[in-house]
Amino acid sequence: MLALIDRDSKSELSKLQDFGINQVLRKMRTKMMVVQSF
Repeated sequence: MLALIDRDSKSELSKLQDFGINQVLRKMRTKMMVVQSF
């Protein structure tokens, strides 16, 4: 399946994945900071 997708869309997909992962990590970090502040 992935072979059918051209490289441009692949890079876009990886960018979106990285963005999502970064957002999740940021949320987890803010949660940890909130927990530590209590």
